[in-house]
Parts: sequence; structure tokens; C-alpha cells
Amino acid sequence: MTALDNAFINALLADASYVRLNQGETFASRLTQPLADFLTQNFEVASQENASDESFSATVWRKKWGRSQFSLAF
Repeated sequence: MTALDNAFINALLADASYVRLNQGETFASRLTQPLADFLTQNFEVASQENASDESFSATVWRKKWGRSQFSLAF
């Protein structure tokens, strides 16, 4: 994977971290459907924390393929 690929995936994870899954939102509510599909096929949410005023969100993502790897996005 190239540095550009990694940068794109990191940006995608950071953007998707603002989806409030605990309130019934889906990734497609913030991302295009192809990006939401890519995200759900390759990553899962290990933990998520959302501030009540929507100014901060942090999500720990687990990669579904290859060796177990976690990413923190906020």
C-alpha cells in the first residue's frame, strides 16, 4: 500500500468517526455508498466516544484483514 493509500484510508476513518452509530446513524449518512461499503468490508468499530455537543468524536477501528491492527481516529 502506498503512502497516498494510507493517507486516504486515515482520512476516511477520521471522517467516519463522526457517525453516531449508537444513535442509529449509518456510514452512508456521511459517506458515499461506495466508501461506506469499503469501510464496512475492511474495518469494524472496536470502541467509540462521542461528545454530547458534537464537537469531538474518537473511534478505535480494527482492521478486518491481515494481522490484527487498530487505528485511532478523531
